[in-house]
Amino acid sequence: MKMKMNLGNKAGGAPKWMAPERFADCKPFKDIYSYGLVVWEIATNGMKLYSNIKNEVDLLKVKARDDIYDLVVILKLKDTASLLKLVVKQCCKFDPCNRISLEKLVFELLNKFQNLVWNDCGRSFLSEGKIKEALAAYTQSLVIEPKDTSTLIGHGETLILMDRHEDSLTDLNQLLEIKQDDANILNIRGKLHCMMNNYEESLVDLNKSLEINLNNADALRNRGITYYRMRNYNESLSDLNKSLNIEPNNSIALKWRK
Repeated sequence: MKMKMNLGNKAGGAPKWMAPERFADCKPFKDIYSYGLVVWEIATNGMKLYSNIKNEVDLLKVKARDDIYDLVVILKLKDTASLLKLVVKQCCKFDPCNRISLEKLVFELLNKFQNLVWNDCGRSFLSEGKIKEALAAYTQSLVIEPKDTSTLIGHGETLILMDRHEDSLTDLNQLLEIKQDDANILNIRGKLHCMMNNYEESLVDLNKSLEINLNNADALRNRGITYYRMRNYNESLSDLNKSLNIEPNNSIALKWRK
């Protein structure tokens, strides 16, 4: 029991039970670690950290490490919004005195929720064909969280629909600084370069996108169109055929193959 309590004291979390006087000099923010784990579970759709470890002593040893590596790695795999990552990191710092305060945590989460609302409004407006309203909503979302990847994608695609290609390219360039090997973003930027008659740049992005995901019908179709505009008809036909093998009824690919 003594070993378990010692490990528990190092774990950075809330102890099971101690006499009330033991907490006399504790600061209110010291148990914010628990809030961090709750936010982490929300961000990961209810995952339980270390669910594969059944032995209590082994679990305490893992949690006693002076880092939050496991939390952060899973958040990256889940493509969690950057603000939620920041909240979890600040709540779960090993040194309790360096953790975020509850007031600051509430402020950060309210910002996040506002960001999600504006992002959802942008998607809804876009689906309804309300382009200007969509752009305004995405812009508000980016004011709250400038590096939110889903918002930047929506903002960039909306700008493309408004023929504001240079502004859209700025968004996509920023996105690829954040997510350098994202096949979807590379595909979108490759398509945009083709629309801007930057064919060599288009091929660079589309080739890289297809190296990551060889069977992306949209990227194959976009590269086929780029080749066609460069008058490389054999390469164009090859890509369009591959695209149609994946999506046989795609009207865009069928149109360009004619």
